[in-house]
Amino acid sequence: MSAEHWNSGSVLIQHFRQLGATEIDTSPWIRVGIEEDSSGLAPTGTSKLELRELRMRTSVPPAPMCPKTTRVTATLCLIASVSKEGSASLTIMSSKISHDVPFGDKFLVQEKVELTPRCAGETGVDLRISGRVVFLQTCGMLQSRINSNIMSQLEATAEALASRLRLLTPVDWAVDEEEPENSEDVRTEYVWELQRRVTAWSSVWHAPFLPHDGFKRLRWVSPDYKPHALQFDGACPKRLARCEVPPLCPPHGWMSLGDWQPERSAKTTCDGWQHAVDFYSAGQLWCKSPFALHVRRRRWVCRYRRI
Repeated sequence: MSAEHWNSGSVLIQHFRQLGATEIDTSPWIRVGIEEDSSGLAPTGTSKLELRELRMRTSVPPAPMCPKTTRVTATLCLIASVSKEGSASLTIMSSKISHDVPFGDKFLVQEKVELTPRCAGETGVDLRISGRVVFLQTCGMLQSRINSNIMSQLEATAEALASRLRLLTPVDWAVDEEEPENSEDVRTEYVWELQRRVTAWSSVWHAPFLPHDGFKRLRWVSPDYKPHALQFDGACPKRLARCEVPPLCPPHGWMSLGDWQPERSAKTTCDGWQHAVDFYSAGQLWCKSPFALHVRRRRWVCRYRRI
């Protein structure tokens, strides 16, 4: 977060781009004179304060008299602190002004993101996101509508940021992708089941359907998201995508020792699902909770014995 130069992999840059921001430009950090320790944090019991300006162009939700995009200037404040007990916390505050929307110079949109450690004995951190609209001048009869529209947008952006921060958690949620060694007479086969939903809040899941999903639209794929070697030759892709269990034939010369079963663990839901923003290969980018995420996957397993 406090790197001098934010590249395309920076958390906040990815967050802003996910929200449709372009032409992102950052100014150098202005750092308050507190000497850091070797970890990059302030000394125990103190805080480190950093400020920087961010300029970008963002999309504007459809509204009367509003352009499709607007220039935005944001002031960011980053506070990293260490309590007397030695626990570290992080607070990110932002104040944004939109230059091209009606009345845009008459109000500020302010957000606050707080990451604090949980109580002793508990793992992880607590996340709190809050926001408000500060009116520098009155906007007359439109002030109430401006406030309600922006607060509803802040709720959606907060959920998107929470989902992105969740991807930074340790690799606790990843399915163990190490496959056990096969003996000469017994082998284990795996297949991934992939699904996507239309919106992050829909309760109905479908086989991947977007043009860039490619082979993933088959629903049943190999670990590298390509057509599985055991799929029936010449099978209709749409028919494969409608199957509720792996539509795979046994390897030649082998007999199954049971039915295909989805793998379940503490790293998956009770049905074996993991969720993410997109179909990543890295296990650490998947999580158990479906909150605000568009895609899911689960791995099925079947064991075979040589005939």
